[in-house]
Amino acid sequence: MMGKSSFFLFIIGILLLVVVAAAVIVIHKCIIARKKVRQMPYDRKVKILDEVAAPFGFTYVPKKDVFSSRLTAWQRKYGYEALFDYAAGTFHMIIDTWPVYFNYDGKTWLIEFWKGQYGISTGAEIGVYHADRILSEKEYKTAHFDAADNDELLKLKFCLKKKGKELVCMERRHWWLTAFLVGMFSRLKNLKLEASVTFFDPEMAERFFEGIKRSGHPAGEYCMRCNEVRVRMDFTEKHCWWRRCCRAFIQFLNWLCCKLYLLVTRPFCTTLDRLLYLYFLLPGCVRRIHGRWSPHSGKRRRHEL
Repeated sequence: MMGKSSFFLFIIGILLLVVVAAAVIVIHKCIIARKKVRQMPYDRKVKILDEVAAPFGFTYVPKKDVFSSRLTAWQRKYGYEALFDYAAGTFHMIIDTWPVYFNYDGKTWLIEFWKGQYGISTGAEIGVYHADRILSEKEYKTAHFDAADNDELLKLKFCLKKKGKELVCMERRHWWLTAFLVGMFSRLKNLKLEASVTFFDPEMAERFFEGIKRSGHPAGEYCMRCNEVRVRMDFTEKHCWWRRCCRAFIQFLNWLCCKLYLLVTRPFCTTLDRLLYLYFLLPGCVRRIHGRWSPHSGKRRRHEL
């Protein structure tokens, strides 16, 4: 019996030594990572984070402390399909969507607005797409839409607000204008997206305006002036009880991940420093964060398999 007891005590001692050694290694890595971030020049930080985000189709915007999509993002070549929105929850993206379809210049166009929780990020998007022909309404949910070409880019603008407080405003001629605030958790009902789209001419704006009317949202949420249309997206979509349960569970996981992210990176207070700290400490975490910022991520993953 004494022999067995001694053996078990020896094993427990070894395990404790392993745990202590692992803790020392982790603490040492944390200290080194913090030191790197604190000693690094600001311009160098921005450059590194931008280089890390580039392969995922994003760029870091230091003045706003957010990430936004690049004009040359890889997502552009995959375009858009309604399946992307339906499968968004699989990638921890709980979002409200507002697709607007309209016909112009021999094509069916789609301009869609998104707002919601993208994993550990609160964000918003505007996307500009078109089919290669005029589609029937029955084809809208199954057809593939190509992203707008360089000569088809529209002037896009939006402001994302939470409980009436402005979070971020973006403006650019683009095919997919986005903004993601890393580490912020939001309930969809608390988010409001105020956006505007400036079209090539008043005819295109009128076609889009008619498409908004057909989408079935209240008349007070949009208006038109010349070739500019403004919309306000402050509603949340309704779902069946099963999807509501799934979305609620995913949102709970998103909330937990946000808390964990803030806890692990609490020595710092900006996205720039927090993500660089994670990059030096756990590079895989940064890659995972970037990979969940787009409803198009699932499309790319299916092509890579």
